[in-house]
Amino acid sequence: MFIGRKDELTQLRNAFAAERSNISVVYGRRRIGKSSLIAQAARGYHFFSFEGLENQPISAQKKIFLEQLKAYGVVVDSPKTPSWFEILSSLAKLIDPQEITVISLDELQWLANYRSELISNIKLVWDRVLSKHNNLKLVLCGSIASFMVKKVIRSRALYGRSDLSLNVQPFKLAETKEMLPGKSLEEIVLAQLLVGGIPKYLDLLNDKSSVTLALAFHCQGMNAYFVNEYEKIFVSHFGNNTHYERIVRYLSARAYGASRKEICQALTLPNSGQLTELLENLEYAGVIRSFVPFNKKANSGLKRFRLMDHFIRFYLTFLEPLKLKG
Repeated sequence: MFIGRKDELTQLRNAFAAERSNISVVYGRRRIGKSSLIAQAARGYHFFSFEGLENQPISAQKKIFLEQLKAYGVVVDSPKTPSWFEILSSLAKLIDPQEITVISLDELQWLANYRSELISNIKLVWDRVLSKHNNLKLVLCGSIASFMVKKVIRSRALYGRSDLSLNVQPFKLAETKEMLPGKSLEEIVLAQLLVGGIPKYLDLLNDKSSVTLALAFHCQGMNAYFVNEYEKIFVSHFGNNTHYERIVRYLSARAYGASRKEICQALTLPNSGQLTELLENLEYAGVIRSFVPFNKKANSGLKRFRLMDHFIRFYLTFLEPLKLKG
């Protein structure tokens, strides 16, 4: 059963039903349900999905893409490793001339290896080959919001070529209630407060007789899901840059957040463009949020940053201390 996302489904289905080729961009944090949303919207159409490999070089990305193409019945003949232009051009062989075809490039930041080369090739292939097929709908999907915004949505290569951009958000309380049928209202609120409206997390809390028992089960032992999820979030979203975690840990201890100046002083970070990028990327990922007094401008020195990710707060304030005690 597919739950929620009514507005997002409507927007995607409208894009798929358009009488011309188009590009849609879908992004959101890890485990938010982007792939499921795209697959649900594509029901009834010819649907093909390609996914990249985390932390692998370009050669490995091309290899896995070619293998996925082969699984769909398309073989790229080339005496050497084909270019992205050759690989992407072969997607045209999947298009049904009579029916709408939806092609999703999932975890795009991994396929691109966080570089602009693939995006430039997508633009070239789209203009020369794929856009000529009116029944093709291309979806670019990624879990690294900063990459999707800066390298895709705002890129010069794809400027004006994407018709729809969806930033998939966590479930609200009503949707969380649907994810936890048979649970009491107290348990539903507890789940929302502790792990947030992340479909994957909520699904894990549904496999025991109560939310508390499920939470305890998935927090017990060094291999438990929630014990290891915190590190995976930072590695997946921010790589090995430790400044992101330092900022998050600092904000987790401050219920009312902190100003840019306070963050600089506490963490001895330079008040420069580097800090701006760190804060922007954390905000794109939905981990923190900035607030400005209603009568001040967006760049006001009174702007404060707060930790907004429920699971990260739960991990740092409750789970990590228990983990350190063994």
